[in-house]
Amino acid sequence: MEDDEIEKLRCVLGDIETSSKCIGADVYIPEDVKRARAILDAFAAKSDEDLVRALCDRIGYGRAMQLAEMLWRDRLFTDGLPVGGELTVGACAAMLVPCVCAREDRHHCAWCCGTGRVTQRVREAADAAGVP
Repeated sequence: MEDDEIEKLRCVLGDIETSSKCIGADVYIPEDVKRARAILDAFAAKSDEDLVRALCDRIGYGRAMQLAEMLWRDRLFTDGLPVGGELTVGACAAMLVPCVCAREDRHHCAWCCGTGRVTQRVREAADAAGVP
């Protein structure tokens, strides 16, 4: 979508927002306009970061990550690839503890898969297993 097309749509949306009319079968315009404006803002993004920020500000950062995981898994399945290669959403960072792995070798760690963080229960399991 070109910048001038986005600007024209924004003008139309602005006109709609100023009226409180309903269209057709009780469709309330302002809520639809909010969604349309969020979509336009996303299309107007100048970078991938701006695009993701606009989406996350609209639907929530956690929800965006959940959807990305689900859509990635669906794409793998649709493409005939093994499901499980998608990144997953887990516990928030504040609920994690440092992994037992050495920092320089953590990319090969079976406990944290390279993140350097695990849940408390995983840490306890690693400690019980005698992982150095």
